[in-house]
Amino acid sequence: RQILKIEKGKAEAIYNISSNFKLAVYHIRAYTNWTRNFIVSTKNVTILSQNFEIEANEVKVDTLITFKAQNADFVAGLPNRILATATDNFGNPMIGTFEIIDAISVAQVEFTTDNQGIGIVEFKPNLGEIYQLKFGTKKLDLPIVKEFGQVLLTYDSKDNIKIYLQNNLTTKADTTFLVLHQNGKALDQLQLNNSKPIHKIEISKTELKNGIIYISLFDKNKRVLA
Repeated sequence: RQILKIEKGKAEAIYNISSNFKLAVYHIRAYTNWTRNFIVSTKNVTILSQNFEIEANEVKVDTLITFKAQNADFVAGLPNRILATATDNFGNPMIGTFEIIDAISVAQVEFTTDNQGIGIVEFKPNLGEIYQLKFGTKKLDLPIVKEFGQVLLTYDSKDNIKIYLQNNLTTKADTTFLVLHQNGKALDQLQLNNSKPIHKIEISKTELKNGIIYISLFDKNKRVLA
Protein backbone atom coordinates (compact mmCIF):
# COMPACT_ATOMS: atom_id res chain seq x y z
CA ARG A 1 0.00 0.00 0.00
CA GLN A 2 1.32 3.44 -0.91
CA ILE A 3 0.14 6.98 -0.24
CA LEU A 4 0.79 9.14 -3.29
CA LYS A 5 0.77 12.87 -3.72
CA ILE A 6 -1.58 14.13 -6.41
CA GLU A 7 -0.14 16.84 -8.62
CA LYS A 8 -2.21 18.44 -11.38
CA GLY A 9 -4.78 15.69 -10.96
CA LYS A 10 -2.30 12.83 -11.41
CA ALA A 11 -0.24 10.48 -9.23
CA GLU A 12 2.41 7.99 -10.30
CA ALA A 13 4.03 4.97 -8.67
CA ILE A 14 6.45 2.22 -9.64
CA TYR A 15 6.08 -1.25 -8.16
CA ASN A 16 8.81 -3.88 -8.17
CA ILE A 17 7.18 -7.28 -8.64
CA SER A 18 8.75 -10.12 -6.72
CA SER A 19 9.81 -13.21 -8.63
CA ASN A 20 7.80 -15.22 -6.09
CA PHE A 21 4.49 -13.93 -7.48
CA LYS A 22 2.26 -16.67 -8.82
CA LEU A 23 0.34 -16.57 -12.08
CA ALA A 24 -2.91 -14.78 -11.26
CA VAL A 25 -5.01 -11.69 -11.74
CA TYR A 26 -4.18 -9.01 -9.16
CA HIS A 27 -6.34 -6.02 -8.27
CA ILE A 28 -4.98 -2.50 -8.05
CA ARG A 29 -7.22 -0.09 -6.16
CA ALA A 30 -6.83 3.69 -6.11
CA TYR A 31 -8.88 6.14 -4.07
CA THR A 32 -8.87 9.32 -2.04
CA ASN A 33 -10.58 9.81 1.32
CA TRP A 34 -13.40 11.55 -0.56
CA THR A 35 -14.00 8.85 -3.15
CA ARG A 36 -14.03 6.10 -0.50
CA ASN A 37 -17.55 7.33 0.35
CA PHE A 38 -18.78 6.62 -3.16
CA ILE A 39 -16.68 4.47 -5.49
CA VAL A 40 -13.24 2.85 -5.44
CA SER A 41 -11.53 2.51 -8.82
CA THR A 42 -10.14 -0.98 -9.44
CA LYS A 43 -7.91 -2.21 -12.25
CA ASN A 44 -7.29 -5.90 -12.88
CA VAL A 45 -3.75 -6.82 -13.90
CA THR A 46 -2.59 -10.27 -15.01
CA ILE A 47 0.90 -11.08 -13.73
CA LEU A 48 2.80 -13.92 -15.42
CA SER A 49 5.30 -15.80 -13.31
CA GLN A 50 8.62 -17.17 -14.59
CA ASN A 51 6.99 -20.58 -14.89
CA PHE A 52 3.63 -19.35 -16.14
CA GLU A 53 3.34 -22.02 -18.86
CA ILE A 54 3.56 -24.78 -16.26
CA GLU A 55 1.41 -22.95 -13.70
CA ALA A 56 -1.29 -22.17 -16.28
CA ASN A 57 -2.07 -25.88 -16.55
CA GLU A 58 -2.30 -26.18 -12.78
CA VAL A 59 -4.50 -23.15 -12.06
CA LYS A 60 -8.12 -24.07 -11.47
CA VAL A 61 -10.62 -21.74 -13.11
CA ASP A 62 -12.91 -20.36 -10.42
CA THR A 63 -15.83 -17.92 -10.29
CA LEU A 64 -15.64 -14.61 -8.44
CA ILE A 65 -18.77 -12.56 -7.76
CA THR A 66 -19.18 -9.11 -6.26
CA PHE A 67 -22.05 -6.70 -5.78
CA LYS A 68 -22.58 -3.01 -5.11
CA ALA A 69 -25.86 -1.67 -3.77
CA GLN A 70 -26.91 1.81 -4.86
CA ASN A 71 -28.08 2.55 -1.32
CA ALA A 72 -26.24 2.05 1.97
CA ASP A 73 -29.25 0.20 3.44
CA PHE A 74 -31.78 -2.25 2.05
CA VAL A 75 -35.23 -0.90 2.91
CA ALA A 76 -38.30 -3.11 3.17
CA GLY A 77 -40.99 -2.60 0.55
CA LEU A 78 -38.99 -0.10 -1.53
CA PRO A 79 -37.13 -0.78 -4.80
CA ASN A 80 -33.47 -1.45 -4.05
CA ARG A 81 -30.98 -1.60 -6.91
CA ILE A 82 -28.02 -3.98 -7.06
CA LEU A 83 -25.15 -4.10 -9.55
CA ALA A 84 -23.50 -7.53 -9.60
CA THR A 85 -20.42 -8.75 -11.46
CA ALA A 86 -19.20 -12.24 -12.29
CA THR A 87 -15.68 -13.02 -13.49
CA ASP A 88 -13.31 -15.95 -13.46
CA ASN A 89 -10.10 -15.76 -11.45
CA PHE A 90 -8.29 -14.38 -14.49
CA GLY A 91 -10.62 -11.39 -14.62
CA ASN A 92 -12.58 -12.58 -17.66
CA PRO A 93 -16.31 -11.73 -17.58
CA MET A 94 -18.77 -14.58 -17.18
CA ILE A 95 -22.17 -14.63 -18.82
CA GLY A 96 -24.88 -16.30 -16.78
CA THR A 97 -27.78 -15.85 -14.40
CA PHE A 98 -27.73 -14.28 -10.95
CA GLU A 99 -30.40 -15.13 -8.39
CA ILE A 100 -31.46 -13.39 -5.23
CA ILE A 101 -32.47 -16.22 -2.93
CA ASP A 102 -34.17 -16.22 0.48
CA ALA A 103 -33.27 -18.15 3.63
CA ILE A 104 -34.63 -21.43 2.22
CA SER A 105 -32.82 -20.94 -1.13
CA VAL A 106 -35.94 -20.00 -3.09
CA ALA A 107 -35.14 -17.60 -5.92
CA GLN A 108 -37.00 -14.30 -5.53
CA VAL A 109 -35.43 -12.50 -8.51
CA GLU A 110 -33.33 -13.62 -11.49
CA PHE A 111 -31.24 -11.46 -13.81
CA THR A 112 -28.53 -12.13 -16.38
CA THR A 113 -25.12 -10.62 -16.97
CA ASP A 114 -24.07 -8.83 -20.14
CA ASN A 115 -20.90 -9.52 -22.13
CA GLN A 116 -18.91 -7.63 -19.48
CA GLY A 117 -20.15 -9.92 -16.72
CA ILE A 118 -22.37 -7.21 -15.21
CA GLY A 119 -26.02 -7.50 -14.22
CA ILE A 120 -28.36 -4.93 -12.67
CA VAL A 121 -31.64 -5.56 -10.89
CA GLU A 122 -34.19 -3.83 -8.68
CA PHE A 123 -36.14 -5.74 -6.07
CA LYS A 124 -38.34 -5.02 -3.06
CA PRO A 125 -37.14 -6.98 -0.01
CA ASN A 126 -39.42 -8.12 2.77
CA LEU A 127 -38.78 -7.15 6.37
CA GLY A 128 -37.25 -9.95 8.43
CA GLU A 129 -36.11 -11.92 5.40
CA ILE A 130 -32.46 -12.84 4.80
CA TYR A 131 -31.20 -12.73 1.23
CA GLN A 132 -28.17 -13.97 -0.66
CA LEU A 133 -26.83 -13.28 -4.13
CA LYS A 134 -26.19 -16.53 -6.04
CA PHE A 135 -24.31 -17.23 -9.28
CA GLY A 136 -23.79 -20.92 -10.02
CA THR A 137 -22.49 -22.39 -6.76
CA LYS A 138 -21.18 -19.07 -5.43
CA LYS A 139 -23.15 -17.11 -2.83
CA LEU A 140 -22.78 -13.74 -1.11
CA ASP A 141 -24.80 -12.41 1.81
CA LEU A 142 -26.80 -9.29 1.02
CA PRO A 143 -27.32 -6.50 3.60
CA ILE A 144 -29.88 -6.92 6.37
CA VAL A 145 -33.25 -5.43 5.45
CA LYS A 146 -34.25 -2.38 7.50
CA GLU A 147 -37.85 -1.51 8.25
CA PHE A 148 -37.55 2.21 7.51
CA GLY A 149 -35.28 4.23 5.29
CA GLN A 150 -34.79 5.92 1.95
CA VAL A 151 -33.72 4.73 -1.48
CA LEU A 152 -32.27 6.69 -4.37
CA LEU A 153 -32.68 5.55 -7.97
CA THR A 154 -31.34 7.25 -11.09
CA TYR A 155 -32.29 6.71 -14.71
CA ASP A 156 -30.35 7.95 -17.71
CA SER A 157 -32.28 9.11 -20.80
CA LYS A 158 -31.12 10.84 -23.95
CA ASP A 159 -31.68 14.40 -22.73
CA ASN A 160 -32.21 14.10 -18.96
CA ILE A 161 -31.16 12.34 -15.81
CA LYS A 162 -34.18 11.30 -13.77
CA ILE A 163 -33.79 10.96 -10.01
CA TYR A 164 -36.33 9.23 -7.77
CA LEU A 165 -36.04 9.46 -3.99
CA GLN A 166 -38.47 7.29 -2.01
CA ASN A 167 -38.90 6.81 1.72
CA ASN A 168 -41.16 5.03 4.20
CA LEU A 169 -39.99 7.03 7.21
CA THR A 170 -42.30 7.59 10.16
CA THR A 171 -40.41 10.74 11.20
CA LYS A 172 -41.39 13.17 8.48
CA ALA A 173 -39.81 16.27 9.99
CA ASP A 174 -36.26 15.35 8.98
CA THR A 175 -34.65 16.54 5.80
CA THR A 176 -32.13 14.94 3.47
CA PHE A 177 -29.66 16.52 1.11
CA LEU A 178 -29.13 15.51 -2.51
CA VAL A 179 -25.70 16.52 -3.79
CA LEU A 180 -24.30 16.44 -7.31
CA HIS A 181 -20.51 16.42 -7.25
CA GLN A 182 -17.60 15.99 -9.61
CA ASN A 183 -13.85 15.81 -8.97
CA GLY A 184 -14.41 16.39 -5.25
CA LYS A 185 -16.46 19.56 -5.78
CA ALA A 186 -20.18 20.01 -5.22
CA LEU A 187 -22.01 21.19 -8.35
CA ASP A 188 -25.45 21.55 -6.81
CA GLN A 189 -27.33 20.69 -3.63
CA LEU A 190 -31.03 20.17 -2.96
CA GLN A 191 -32.67 20.05 0.46
CA LEU A 192 -35.59 17.64 0.46
CA ASN A 193 -38.35 17.26 3.02
CA ASN A 194 -39.24 13.70 4.00
CA SER A 195 -42.93 14.54 4.41
CA LYS A 196 -43.38 13.40 0.80
CA PRO A 197 -42.99 9.64 0.22
CA ILE A 198 -41.45 10.23 -3.20
CA HIS A 199 -39.51 13.01 -4.92
CA LYS A 200 -39.06 13.10 -8.69
CA ILE A 201 -36.29 15.28 -10.09
CA GLU A 202 -35.22 15.76 -13.70
CA ILE A 203 -31.91 17.37 -14.64
CA SER A 204 -31.20 18.41 -18.21
CA LYS A 205 -27.86 17.15 -19.48
CA THR A 206 -27.21 20.57 -20.99
CA GLU A 207 -26.87 21.89 -17.42
CA LEU A 208 -24.13 19.39 -16.55
CA LYS A 209 -20.42 19.42 -17.24
CA ASN A 210 -18.68 16.70 -19.25
CA GLY A 211 -17.23 13.81 -17.26
CA ILE A 212 -18.39 11.52 -14.46
CA ILE A 213 -20.90 13.13 -12.10
CA TYR A 214 -21.89 11.49 -8.82
CA ILE A 215 -25.28 11.86 -7.16
CA SER A 216 -25.24 11.27 -3.41
CA LEU A 217 -27.79 11.40 -0.64
CA PHE A 218 -26.91 12.54 2.91
CA ASP A 219 -28.97 12.67 6.06
CA LYS A 220 -28.92 15.66 8.45
CA ASN A 221 -25.88 14.15 10.21
CA LYS A 222 -23.97 14.03 6.91
CA ARG A 223 -24.12 10.23 6.77
CA VAL A 224 -24.05 8.89 3.21
CA LEU A 225 -27.33 7.11 2.47
CA ALA A 226 -26.86 6.45 -1.23
